[in-house]
Amino acid sequence: MIFFPRFELGWLNGWLYLCVFYLVFGIIILSSPMEVRARLYSTSNLPKKSRFYSISTNILGFFFLLQTIFTPLKTDSIEFILGSLMIIVSIICMSISLINYKNTPLDVPVTKGIYEISRNPQIIMILLTWFGISFSMGSWVAIITVISIAFFFHFKILDEEKACLKQYGKKYQDYIEKVSRYFFFF
Repeated sequence: MIFFPRFELGWLNGWLYLCVFYLVFGIIILSSPMEVRARLYSTSNLPKKSRFYSISTNILGFFFLLQTIFTPLKTDSIEFILGSLMIIVSIICMSISLINYKNTPLDVPVTKGIYEISRNPQIIMILLTWFGISFSMGSWVAIITVISIAFFFHFKILDEEKACLKQYGKKYQDYIEKVSRYFFFF
C-alpha cells in the first residue's frame, strides 16, 4: 500500500471493478418497476441539509472515480486478493439487498432478507465495494476518500431514517429497535 500511487491510464485499473459493480447494479435497477426506482431515489421527504451531504458525497465520489480510472490494480499483492474478495462479497450482498428492496410492497418499509441484519445494506455494500477497489489499487488516498464519503453518508442516513419514521410510523420504529443501522452493533 502506498499513499498516492502513480497515475496512468490502463486496462487493468480500478475502473474495471467499478464497471462490474455498476453493471450488476444497473441490471437489477432497470429490471425493477418504475415505482420501485422512484422510491429508491426519492429525496422529497429529506430536509434541505441532506442536499449538502449528497453534494459532498457526489464530489468525493467523482474524485474516487478519477482515482479508479488512473490507478492500476496491484495484481501481484495480497491487497489485491483482499480487495477482490471484498468486491465479490459486496456485489453478492448488494444484489440480494436490491432484490429484497424490489420485492417489498411500496407501502411498507423494507425489512426482509438482508435488511434483517442491516437497515442500510445498499450503502454498506457500495462502501465495501469502494474499499475493495481501494485495496486492490493499493491506495491509501483512495481509502481516505471512501472514509470521507462514509462520513457524509452517515448524516444522510440519519435524515433518511427520520423521513422513514414519518412515512411508516410505528412499523419503522419497531424495525429500528430490532435491527442495527449498519451491521451488528453499529
